[in-house]
Amino acid sequence: MGVSLFTIKTKGAKSYWDIRKLASNVKWTTDVDYSAGQLTFDLVETNEGFTPKNGDEVRFWWNDAKTFYGRIFDIKYTSDEKFSITAYDNLRYLKNEDTLVFPSSTLTQRFTQVCKLAKIPHKAKVVTKHKLSPVLNDDKSYFDMLKSSIKEARKANGNHYFVADHYGTVELRKAPYYRTKIILGDKSSAESFTFEKSIDNAYNAIKVVKTSKKEKAKVTATKIVQAGKQGNTLQRWGKLQKIEKVTKDKTNLAQMKVRASNLLKLYNRQTYKLSITCTGNQALRAGNSVYVKLSSLKDIGLGTKQLVITKSTITFDPNYTADLEIKVRMS
Repeated sequence: MGVSLFTIKTKGAKSYWDIRKLASNVKWTTDVDYSAGQLTFDLVETNEGFTPKNGDEVRFWWNDAKTFYGRIFDIKYTSDEKFSITAYDNLRYLKNEDTLVFPSSTLTQRFTQVCKLAKIPHKAKVVTKHKLSPVLNDDKSYFDMLKSSIKEARKANGNHYFVADHYGTVELRKAPYYRTKIILGDKSSAESFTFEKSIDNAYNAIKVVKTSKKEKAKVTATKIVQAGKQGNTLQRWGKLQKIEKVTKDKTNLAQMKVRASNLLKLYNRQTYKLSITCTGNQALRAGNSVYVKLSSLKDIGLGTKQLVITKSTITFDPNYTADLEIKVRMS
């Protein structure tokens, strides 16, 4: 087990530098929260005329598996004659900003459109059929455009979509993308964990509001957690209200009430986050799922569950470990 390929190559050059014996502190980070995949590493300076440059291509294979392809975006040179390098995969180009009008179209169509504009290889691993509302994106990044479209698609069908880079090809995926059989438990690969619960992004009162262009009047549909209900969040948390605006004039009051009910089910809950440090594995990347089996968490209702990784940092040396952030949903 180890690094089977690690090279730096200037774009258009015929030769490349093999840095397997020069690189250390190699870390690979992936995140489903609209962030480019990142490879960071330190590089010993040589006397062979080799100097890394921004824009150089980086290829990294671990255990003969293609792991990372991207370009150098940041270089630091330190007093101990080492380079500290940060390279990003092709998701980095979704930070490009643009002004773009989306007609009524699907998430898959919008993903394809922005990837073409960013001029990056791409592939939709899921094909969505729901037509999203037309929208003007004024001076926004492609990430932000996709974020709002993914949010709307999730409200419509409940699916969790995200974008990921697969060795240079940007993909639209649905979570969990790959259901691993890895078990993170006390007696397996888990080394330590932190469990967090929060109501900072929770709501127990929803207002869906539409301003009618024809009637020039405001229509409101409101849903609030029922008073007196066992475990009532209004009593425990206080009133936490969210307003959702409807842009389609044809949406009637009944449809608005359904929308309010669905949003209440989505937001009237605590959010949970589990951070785990464990033995490294390339399958432990953001968007994939793992089994969590920690005896210390059974008392709070978290038994053995299959959960999705939201952020992963895999350290390849000196020790092969992974630091994971995992989203938890509990009833």
